[in-house]
Amino acid sequence: MAGTNGYIIAKSPWWLTKHFEVHFEDPNRIISYDEDFAGTGMRYEIQHFVKKVQGQDDGVDYENLSVEIAGVMEKFLSGRE
Repeated sequence: MAGTNGYIIAKSPWWLTKHFEVHFEDPNRIISYDEDFAGTGMRYEIQHFVKKVQGQDDGVDYENLSVEIAGVMEKFLSGRE
């Protein structure tokens, strides 16, 4: 992903990103992020949903996060018209 102020590098597979870097116009300014996601990347939402359907409680509250992610996607897609 690239923008006017720099770009982001994420290694494959993109859906299981555990490390990414934000590179700015100043080549000396790089911010690295490392994160271990629950489940297998973005699939954690699906795993959580299936557990809810099955009546299981995994003790994690992804409902609000899912709504926020959907909102970001909707905002992005509506701006592409």
